[in-house]
Amino acid sequence: MLVKIQPTVENGEIAVVNLDERNTMLRRIKKVDGDLVLLYPDNPRYQPLVTHNHNVHICGKVIQVHFNP
Repeated sequence: MLVKIQPTVENGEIAVVNLDERNTMLRRIKKVDGDLVLLYPDNPRYQPLVTHNHNVHICGKVIQVHFNP
């Protein structure tokens, strides 16, 4: 995986996200009304999360993902 370190991403982009300074995950980002952020996974085994913007720290934007066959 290739990640560009940056503090923000656009809606719909995949980011490395640190949530509440405890959990780090890969999620697509969608900014919702006001202070809310929707973090939604591409993997259907995980549930989307809605949280306040101040709980989310974006570590970087995912540029490329490579899977081994």
